[in-house]
Amino acid sequence: GEGQEEEEEQEKVSLRSRTFAGAFDKKNPTSTNTLAQLNMMSASELKKAVKKLRPKNKRAKFALQCAHRKLFRQWLMQLHAGFNVLLFGVGSKKKTLQRFASEWLTEGPVLVVNGYFPALNLQKILYAITKDIMQAHGKTFATLLEHVEYIREFLPEWAPNVYIVIHNIDGESLRSEAAQSVLSRMASVPQLRVIASVDHVLASMLWSARHMSEFNWLAHDVTTYEVYEKELQYATPVVGGDQEDRARGIEFVLRSLTPNHHEILVILAKEQLEEGEKQGIAFHRYLELCQDAMLVGSEVDMKNHLNEMRDHHLVETRRVDGRELYYIPYAEDIVQKHIIDHTYD
Repeated sequence: GEGQEEEEEQEKVSLRSRTFAGAFDKKNPTSTNTLAQLNMMSASELKKAVKKLRPKNKRAKFALQCAHRKLFRQWLMQLHAGFNVLLFGVGSKKKTLQRFASEWLTEGPVLVVNGYFPALNLQKILYAITKDIMQAHGKTFATLLEHVEYIREFLPEWAPNVYIVIHNIDGESLRSEAAQSVLSRMASVPQLRVIASVDHVLASMLWSARHMSEFNWLAHDVTTYEVYEKELQYATPVVGGDQEDRARGIEFVLRSLTPNHHEILVILAKEQLEEGEKQGIAFHRYLELCQDAMLVGSEVDMKNHLNEMRDHHLVETRRVDGRELYYIPYAEDIVQKHIIDHTYD
């Protein structure tokens, strides 16, 4: 009767409950596999594999290029109107920006900035304006922002626009608040006009309200679906990055720095490798060694050099027994070969 049916239904519910609970009683075994066991490609192997890829959807991509070229006149008018232009969208925009610059930015100097380059030096960009365009030779500046304010004050109002083309303004070397502050101040100078590209999905989080006000962007969707060929040459893999990748990055950075930076770095490298200071050395000890070698004149000079090398990830700090120590965050063989034994051609 009904009583029997109720008992059978309760038994089914009880059975399902025990089965459901039992599924969570089992302990999930922890895998002993590690990333080191993955057979990942090296940087050179990856380059060879990419070169073998055949381009796809050529007609569709060409149609997009044609559509973008029709916007070139609009971009130029917006730059002349006092705005700065920001290009976003899927795919590399490097070729599109280069084409626009060569065909339309013809009435004034053009500075090209590769934001994806790990050893990018904003100071060189600013000196390109003050020395090459303003002819202010021999002028030095304590900070980058001071340099920008000098340009704002003394760049003649009658001077032609200076166009700054930035490939990947969200590149790794430009993601700091300090770098974006310098770029936004540059973009707010009336005679300087910026056209830049972004690729990171969270690029807008780089900018505060003040940055956005100074950049004064007009944004355009410039989806190209083009391969990030140049941009990825300098990218470090998320997993599988090998010693070759790290050494390659150091070489790029050292080429962009002065021999004085290198000598300061060599002092730290030798302390780590030859003097047993594997944890690193304190600032005042480091300053003393560099002053003895006549590489820096003051504490301010030393901090400026160190800040630049920290921006390029050549030097880092860590706290040991309450002390802040400076050290080079690379394997000993890389430090020896690519820093201590590095020579300038």
